Amino acid sequence: MTKPEPIAPVVFKDADDLIIWPWVLGYLAVILSLLAGVLLTASPENWQNVFDWHAGQSWADRGDLFVQAFRNMEPVPKAFGFALYLSLCSAVLPFPTSWIIAAVAMPEFAIGGSMLSTVAIVTLIGSPASVMANLNDYHIFTWMLRHHRLAKLRHTRIYNASAKWFARRPFLLLVIFNFLPIPVDVVRILAISYRYPRWPFVVANFLGRALRYSTIAALTYQLGDKGWILMVALLAVAIFLSTERLFRLLFKRLFRRGEIS
Repeated sequence: MTKPEPIAPVVFKDADDLIIWPWVLGYLAVILSLLAGVLLTASPENWQNVFDWHAGQSWADRGDLFVQAFRNMEPVPKAFGFALYLSLCSAVLPFPTSWIIAAVAMPEFAIGGSMLSTVAIVTLIGSPASVMANLNDYHIFTWMLRHHRLAKLRHTRIYNASAKWFARRPFLLLVIFNFLPIPVDVVRILAISYRYPRWPFVVANFLGRALRYSTIAALTYQLGDKGWILMVALLAVAIFLSTERLFRLLFKRLFRRGEIS
């Protein structure tokens, strides 16, 4: 019996041309600069409120204390902290982002003086910060996929089917999945493994995040302390849209098997 030939991977180009270390140095420089901005602009009272821990407190209580202290910060250190946190939120470090958008967009804690200024600041700071985090994913996963064992993932039928689906409308899919608040953005990881070019990747990420953050900030400002309802609704929509195609493909495959049998 002849051995089946390996599945040829579906990728945008045969090899990546990334030089990793300049990005790593630049990314670390930005993170350290944002951290320095928080340290230099936050008042001593802010730090006292952040670390006002007592014996017997749970980590959940301490987390709530940190969120409340962040909300009470002045606009400048809050802006630095907002950018720093979103620059770290990625597939490598999947921290939640909804709470910090609410913390800078709720009327009593808003980073701006009005809804328009708050939405503008959240969008103009948050979108580039998230693009940085996603570009960090781009470089890290590209480096990881250079290793032989991980590169084998490209030779699976599941990957090839997913890559062909992504190749139909890659830019639009990246925009949509950056807009939806999905905990793990599989389309971003798929784009990286597909070796989708960096500049369209950056633009699509920026547009999707700008739409997401401006929408959430505007509605959170209007809803006030009921802004969490928006987060739950968007998450439900994201889960539905991301699983709908999976179930559709599954039932289609089962139907075809039934026809064959």
